[in-house]
Amino acid sequence: MKNRKKLLIPACVAVVIACAIGAFLLTRDSNSGSAVLEGFVDNGLGELYSQGVPVDEMDLLTFGKYFGKMYPLPDDGLRYVKTVALPCDVHYYAHPGDWWPVLTLKKGQEVYVLSANGWLDDFVDNYDVGYGPRCWPDYRKGWRYGQPFATDDSHVDAWFSEDPAPKYYVKTEELEAVVGAFYDVNEEIVLKKTEWFDMLSKDFAECPYEEPSRERFVWCVTRYIDERLFQGGAFCSKDMS
Repeated sequence: MKNRKKLLIPACVAVVIACAIGAFLLTRDSNSGSAVLEGFVDNGLGELYSQGVPVDEMDLLTFGKYFGKMYPLPDDGLRYVKTVALPCDVHYYAHPGDWWPVLTLKKGQEVYVLSANGWLDDFVDNYDVGYGPRCWPDYRKGWRYGQPFATDDSHVDAWFSEDPAPKYYVKTEELEAVVGAFYDVNEEIVLKKTEWFDMLSKDFAECPYEEPSRERFVWCVTRYIDERLFQGGAFCSKDMS
């Protein structure tokens, strides 16, 4: 009996320590980005996000009022490379947090990152909202929902398409890696278009990166929807923290 008690005491201590660590991590995660959370004001319209509707069950067109046209930039003859070889495998899942993907785009595959028209050099509607790098934020940090990258530019139309491509959940970090690779092959053109960064400074008030940089480009492209929802009082994405 004494030996059993000796074994139980260390085990109980270990459980208490593990619980304390878990509580600390959860508290730290919930408090991260508190400044952004404190600055969010719900619009009181009972948006689908505020109702807790799963993103894959939402009628995403109801958020159309938060997306206007992109800004026109001068036609200076600069045209970016619209495709990029994937720098890593990009996995798509039926549900956020799943172990096994339902679709994997392999490293090295050439895909379109932004729309065929291009919103760095043209006046463009939001055809690629919900596509590729500009996916919808999930309730869980680090997860997003949208149309996978395409190898055919005619399939880059996740918003108004009459025959939309399937949509899945994907990790934010994998989309960030792809956008980073896109920036790397277009860095000279992107940095020359200072008007584009002026636009971002006005429209992406919550971006933690103030100066033109690779980090700012990646953040603003992947959080485009998050920022629009935040400013409209529809949802405060955890990926903004």
